[in-house]
Amino acid sequence: MRRPAASLHRDRAPSQAPPDAHPASSASPLEYVKLARTKGARMLRAVETKKRTYLAVLSGEEGERIELFTGSRSISLSLNRTFVLPETPRTIEFQLQGDDLIDIYLIYGESIFALEPSTVRVREVGVGRGERR
Repeated sequence: MRRPAASLHRDRAPSQAPPDAHPASSASPLEYVKLARTKGARMLRAVETKKRTYLAVLSGEEGERIELFTGSRSISLSLNRTFVLPETPRTIEFQLQGDDLIDIYLIYGESIFALEPSTVRVREVGVGRGERR
């Protein structure tokens, strides 16, 4: 059974938070779930739609893999796929269509690749002058 935060600090008034408390934790204690294979994560990218939640975690000793977690409001996040990368991207971005994750963009210094989670296909995205619309 959970106790209200005020009962944990009997010497303080219920409405008084400690001076160093984070604003999000002043009303009630934060809860979290440890996600498998995310120790030492270098980057997190998350997006939530009306029906689904996606979380990509760049991890590994050299940032050489992406762990893709999916979930919804009624289903907790779970590992969906693992992608092994040849090198660490500078950043990761998502492309959504409605509630579906269409592509994960891996942005490197000189190139961009689109990783399609449903088929695990990878394609290079042209960004030169000839490729612009």
